[in-house]
Amino acid sequence: MTLTFAALGAAAFLISVAPAPAAAAEPTAGSAAIAVVRAAESHLGARYQHGATGPHAFDCSGLVYRVFTDVGLKSRIAGLRSASGLYHYFASHHLASRTKPQLGDLVIWGNGAHVGIYVGDGRAISALTSGVRITKVSAVLSGFTTYLHTHLTAHVVKPPTHPGPTASAATARTRHVAIAATLRTAAGTAHRRLALLGNGTRLTVIGSVHVANHRLWLHVRTASGRTGWVAGWLTRA
Repeated sequence: MTLTFAALGAAAFLISVAPAPAAAAEPTAGSAAIAVVRAAESHLGARYQHGATGPHAFDCSGLVYRVFTDVGLKSRIAGLRSASGLYHYFASHHLASRTKPQLGDLVIWGNGAHVGIYVGDGRAISALTSGVRITKVSAVLSGFTTYLHTHLTAHVVKPPTHPGPTASAATARTRHVAIAATLRTAAGTAHRRLALLGNGTRLTVIGSVHVANHRLWLHVRTASGRTGWVAGWLTRA
């Protein structure tokens, strides 16, 4: 029996269950592509739920829709809310190919069954049945189909007027400590400890950066108003 696009998308899963690290390549600082990738990474670990657009659960197209909407780029995906709709829209506008993906492009598997966001180095982030994950493009069993080119690497996003703790609520993300994590003065384990955060501690993300080995560190504010940096991989949605 032939599965529908929606059924295939909901069934998308990995050939290998080993988590993949974030990609290394990034375009010029301040580009829209970086904003998209960082917004997507802020949802790593969120659970899968068919039809969900976040903030705590997503399906594949729901993640794409939420990320592009939150960074003010919904027009780049034509406001579409389905993997098959995105596939056919980009293909009809001659913006689909199987080569030369750029950061922030979309990845389509199964002829429109599943969609994710390209993060570089042959990897993509998407909402799988195991949750929001970064994987190799070739690791999704529904089978790679094409890249949808959003042309974001040359597009610059204007930074907030007041960065840091006073950034607008629209740019903030909420995460929770997954296991005990250390709040530090700067990104990286070499920096001074400020506090030990217990499992479940609620954090407001006000910035992020990749450091050695392309590890994601989050600039956060606690409920008490204290700010610092925590390892992104020790947090969950």
